[in-house]
Amino acid sequence: MPENVSRNAPCPCGSGKKYKKCCLAKDEQAARDAARKAAEQAAKTAVRPPRPATAPSAPPPSQPAPPLPATQPHPPSPPQPSPQPLSPEEQARDALWDEFEKAEDEAAVAVYLKALDSGLMDGELAFDMLDTLRVRAEKSGEEARWGELVEQLRQRCPEAFREESGYFYDWLIDDALAEGQVERAAEHLLAFAEHPEKHADAFLNALHSLMYHGQLKPLLAAVERALPKVKSAGKDFSYTVPELTDLRLAFALFDYLTTAAAPRADDPALLSPLKPGAPHQSESLAKWIRHLTGQATHGWSEQDFDHRRPRQELRDALDDLASDFHYDLHTRHGLSWTKAELGRRTLRTYLGREAERRQFRGRLRLLCPKPEGLEDHLAGCLDDFPREVHEASCLMEVLPAYLAFLTRHQLMPEAERVRALNSLRPCQEQVCEALREDSPDPALLPALEAAWA
Repeated sequence: MPENVSRNAPCPCGSGKKYKKCCLAKDEQAARDAARKAAEQAAKTAVRPPRPATAPSAPPPSQPAPPLPATQPHPPSPPQPSPQPLSPEEQARDALWDEFEKAEDEAAVAVYLKALDSGLMDGELAFDMLDTLRVRAEKSGEEARWGELVEQLRQRCPEAFREESGYFYDWLIDDALAEGQVERAAEHLLAFAEHPEKHADAFLNALHSLMYHGQLKPLLAAVERALPKVKSAGKDFSYTVPELTDLRLAFALFDYLTTAAAPRADDPALLSPLKPGAPHQSESLAKWIRHLTGQATHGWSEQDFDHRRPRQELRDALDDLASDFHYDLHTRHGLSWTKAELGRRTLRTYLGREAERRQFRGRLRLLCPKPEGLEDHLAGCLDDFPREVHEASCLMEVLPAYLAFLTRHQLMPEAERVRALNSLRPCQEQVCEALREDSPDPALLPALEAAWA
């Protein structure tokens, strides 16, 4: 998707229309297709061997090459069908929009309410009207009033609301977090989970924002509610199913760890909520519990992260290190289970990408983020669609703790830790600047600044 193009800006294609009314849907679909293809490529476990090279066939020397066929004229293109005239319903809907565009303030709200009662409201008209009203509400500080208008749409025109519910819930959650109303944001997330199928990307982003705020119970309930619906939604959002499945297992485990006096992987209290057929293995689950409860007893060495190790062994070592760091974040630094998991996931994703590139030399280059690669990673989080603001902020927030963690485990000398921290400070400022310009959550910036103070 084009960078730095708002929904209400002129479309980059030059049509003169607003981006949201022109190429936005096409660009969003392209972004989903690219993400799905990337997930499918990553899931491949074997590489198809190259086909043997074959020489191009040629006619025998004794026979002349056959003559090229004569060029045939192209048949004339069929005439384009004339556009179909608008139906009376479409004409009435366009008339409502024209009336709305000419109205101001309370008059525009009155037209919106009239549309709710007209029987003509569909998802596109609802989105366009509420998008316009939202811009005006932000200028006048009346976001709460705008939320009431969204709720009226949900109650009176549920089908129209469902068509664009991802955008509406995304806005509602942002507004709740902007006001410090985390519990209200969690309520919106649970409602979003009823129909996440068409907006799975936005639903994942909403999960990440509530993970940052430690809302374990609502997160678990939302994922359990949403996962079957996303699975049945078809291939367009199939690439989100693995992450949702992993998050469901993680949230169930965290919920179990908050009450279990002696956690164990075969405890029915843990296994029964996962239901038969859940994608977990008792051995890996037991290993995860040992890491999250500080019972993993191995010591790390630089050989564990040697770039010459087999790829799967290196991945396993990074997974174990990240799980130990999760325990460190939760116990030493007081992060909630879910915020620590968000930090672990974002860090592990970044380190994994760097490892796959095989452009490092030695364990320090692997375990310590490089400014250049980290800047690119953060730019992808902050600029691409959908924006991953909570992930980028959480990653930078936990980095000082991560470098200290490496030093305590004798994987990084103290002098190297100080140098690494100084070299990464511009990346921290990069995220701080982005949050100052446009942050959906006022809790992010002060937490990030405090972590690097």
